[in-house]
Amino acid sequence: MKARGHTYADAAVVLGLSEASVKRLFSRAELSLQRLEQLCDWIDVEIAEVVDLAQAAQPRVTSLSPAQERELLRNPALLLTTFLVLNRWTEREILQTFDFSKPQLTQMLIRLERLGLIELLPFDRIRLRTARNFAWRADGPIQRYFAEQVLPEFLATAFDQPGERMHFVGGMLSRASVHRLHEAMEGLAR
Repeated sequence: MKARGHTYADAAVVLGLSEASVKRLFSRAELSLQRLEQLCDWIDVEIAEVVDLAQAAQPRVTSLSPAQERELLRNPALLLTTFLVLNRWTEREILQTFDFSKPQLTQMLIRLERLGLIELLPFDRIRLRTARNFAWRADGPIQRYFAEQVLPEFLATAFDQPGERMHFVGGMLSRASVHRLHEAMEGLAR
């Protein structure tokens, strides 16, 4: 309503109620389907659009439980798919790049949907259900896995291929500089 420039007072006229009653209906989420249809007709919007907007406003996932992280670690393909999806890869890009069949990928995406990380949409689209500040648990199963398995393998790389580079500089930073560096890294992580 607000996006269309309408007020509670306008809605009250359409519904035949007082403005206070309309505010009460909205604040308590007690709008009947009939009244919702009246309002949708009035502002020329489909109920499905309202439902989509309501779902998009749902709280987003900021982290997984340790058990959920362990579930991802038990299935390397699912873990890979999780990272790809969180980095906004499409189904098509995943299928073109990795050796997954369409049914395998669909099963993994369904598992990610059950974990609350994504919502599967028509036409092979994926909507992330994660917050901008989504993070793996500090010292959780995924972070430990990366520290123990992935990081040593990564650092053992020669970094001699095009696009690869390792630059190591020794030095000391003040507390203020360390704080600024941490803030910059947090900004990059978002």
